[in-house]
Amino acid sequence: MSRIDIGEVRHFLTILKQANAEARVWLLQLKQTVERYVQDDSLSGKSGRSV
Repeated sequence: MSRIDIGEVRHFLTILKQANAEARVWLLQLKQTVERYVQDDSLSGKSGRSV
């Protein structure tokens, strides 16, 4: 069994935390966009009726 260097683990953890933070921001922005879309009363047509 090969050994994993603690530096590699720390580097992976740093990158993972950064990716999670970016994804969290992206998802929040997506949620806000969807909420604005759903609340938009000026929509018409199939997309407006499907909500």
